[in-house]
Amino acid sequence: MDIDTTKPNGGRIYDYYLGGNHNFEVDRTTAEQLSKILPSIKAGALLNRWFMHDAVQRLVDARFDCYLDLATGLPTEGYIHDLAPDARILYNDIDPVTIAYGRSIVGETSNIQFVQSNIADIDAILAAADAHFGGQRRIAISFIGASYFIDTETLRGVLDALYAWCAPGSQIAMSWLIGDVNGFAQSQVAAIYRQMRSPVYGLSMAAAQEMLARWDLLSPGLIELNRWNGVDDEWRTPSETGLEKEPLDLYGMIAVRP
Repeated sequence: MDIDTTKPNGGRIYDYYLGGNHNFEVDRTTAEQLSKILPSIKAGALLNRWFMHDAVQRLVDARFDCYLDLATGLPTEGYIHDLAPDARILYNDIDPVTIAYGRSIVGETSNIQFVQSNIADIDAILAAADAHFGGQRRIAISFIGASYFIDTETLRGVLDALYAWCAPGSQIAMSWLIGDVNGFAQSQVAAIYRQMRSPVYGLSMAAAQEMLARWDLLSPGLIELNRWNGVDDEWRTPSETGLEKEPLDLYGMIAVRP
């Protein structure tokens, strides 16, 4: 499948911020433009990835061998299949080019599959999970760096469907953008993502807590990612990350389905 290298892609921009090489000049240019507007955006990408590493390690330690990763993007720079190489993994994305590119990154392996689907059609994703996991529904769910590309009502529906489908004992690791909802929606950063057909949505803390009401939060709860106790302190130099000028509103949590 041909990849359009003339238009920026959110997944490839994320890869660039992580120091990867699965990106093109148009992605790097847009990434630098975003960084000028919001200096902490690269720090946010790094935080999301470090949170994912720590969260997946916790899930591996909890003996999960089936992983559903929602809105995967490009599985680069130490992704789930690198952290849990023996697990069955189902990756998901809406974009057929991203799926094709992701398959080329991962290579041919029977324990990893991709499903192309809009996350709003969560039933199709869960049907694919049933098939890939052989009916196993006590699973680990990764939903990191993606929830803020989904509108509030769709996000609520996805979490409700996951709760209804997965078995007790399942766990979900998730990051959130929580803060000034209206202010962010009107920002220059949000406008650039809208042009890439990846609109960004903020969320209030009350809405996030309401969506998670039926899940049991594990320690340390729903907290700012830069306070997550699995994140290395060495990266947090304000002059390098831009956090001094623009604080982050990224939060993370791991919860269990009772």
